[in-house]
Amino acid sequence: TKVVASTVMSTACVIKWRSSASSKLSKETYEVQVAAAPEHEATPQWEQAVAAAAEEKLSVGGLIPGSSYAVRVRAHNSKGTSEWTSASLTTKQEAVDGGGCGPGYAWTQPEAGAGGPLHVRLPVPAGTRARQLQVVVKPLTLHVSLAGVELLTGSFFGTVLPDDLEWELIDHAELQISLKKDERCGYTYWPCLIQGHPLVDISLLRKPNPYEGGEGSAEMSEMMQKILAQRDDDVLWGGSSDPSRVLSAEWELAELTWLVDLTVYQ
Repeated sequence: TKVVASTVMSTACVIKWRSSASSKLSKETYEVQVAAAPEHEATPQWEQAVAAAAEEKLSVGGLIPGSSYAVRVRAHNSKGTSEWTSASLTTKQEAVDGGGCGPGYAWTQPEAGAGGPLHVRLPVPAGTRARQLQVVVKPLTLHVSLAGVELLTGSFFGTVLPDDLEWELIDHAELQISLKKDERCGYTYWPCLIQGHPLVDISLLRKPNPYEGGEGSAEMSEMMQKILAQRDDDVLWGGSSDPSRVLSAEWELAELTWLVDLTVYQ
């Protein structure tokens, strides 16, 4: 039993797998195919990503943001070919004003910083009255309902300050909610508003650099970038045994892990 991990962004993913060679004298190569996830159980239209990879990893680009894909891997050597091992993944959304879309709502985080604002927009039936709406915000959760019918509920990715809640009904057709992140949470950008909802690719969003400007800032900035790069490697490739380091990463990458068997039968 082997492990394959895929690190997914908006238009690309890095696929990794591990295989035990069936023979020390036989060198294995790996074939990887990718297909857009079919609808209604249709047969996937597989496209060759690589026919004979020597390494147990592959970068795949040209993907569509916010889309689902299937991936499969098999091994080849002088004795034959293994069975295919398949998995699925969903690319992240491209960030728009720092945010994206969830089920029935859109959200933004227009400013960098652990204590920055969050804005949420929910369409509601025309003619809705403010008194029909209930917006309940706690540090970790959000609950929105209309006349007792749930519109949006879940746990925030991080924490917010409930006392800073503001909401407004626009033209009796759209609910706009403004929140403020709790800077003690420590996340510069959130990859999603609600846990379990579609992820946004925040890898390209610029984080504030406290070492910009001032005497020696270039050297300090370079040193900090090296430290952060090493930390990111630890988080991505499992080099850190401290779970808190993974949870406090300033960038977020969704990891997909599944079990594979790439044994080549003789």
